[in-house]
Amino acid sequence: MKLLIIKVPEDIRKEAEERSQKLAELHKGRWTKFDSPDDNYSGEIGRIVIQRYFKENGLNPISDDELHGKSDKFDIKIKEKLVEVKTQIIKDYEPQLHWRCEINKKQKDREDRKFDFVVFIKLNLVKNLAYVVGFISYDKFMEKAKFHPKGEIMDDNKKSWAVKEDKYDVRIDELNNSIVDLIDILKH
Repeated sequence: MKLLIIKVPEDIRKEAEERSQKLAELHKGRWTKFDSPDDNYSGEIGRIVIQRYFKENGLNPISDDELHGKSDKFDIKIKEKLVEVKTQIIKDYEPQLHWRCEINKKQKDREDRKFDFVVFIKLNLVKNLAYVVGFISYDKFMEKAKFHPKGEIMDDNKKSWAVKEDKYDVRIDELNNSIVDLIDILKH
């Protein structure tokens, strides 16, 4: 598997910090005990990385904050297509094909936040690297995804762990690992 690996420069980290503070204010009182400023910060890094990559490759991405002053209805819009970016912080190793990419049930069920495609990123903040592990259409994701209820014990890692919130996930090897394919789709 050949992944797109993007260096995360300091200016992206700084912009992500500013955006995550604004988003924290917007979500005050709506976050669950599992949401955190760190999750929000990493999510903003992922979104900025993908926006810049799209721009560098001839697309004109628009973020929700550019249209609505940060109403959090979508991550990126290109023409009439909405792209969700899901970012997960990882430790100091490269992503593996069997790793999972997830959307929690609460996010999936939001009527005000539907999307056409989702891009998954594994983020190493120690090395400042964003691994773009792939993308999938929303419909294909829901067709392939496995549901895991809160409390389910997962043992597909080095140690067992309990699912924190109801979630749907697919493995990295079930994604289209070529972000160039997504760019081609979005250009037409």
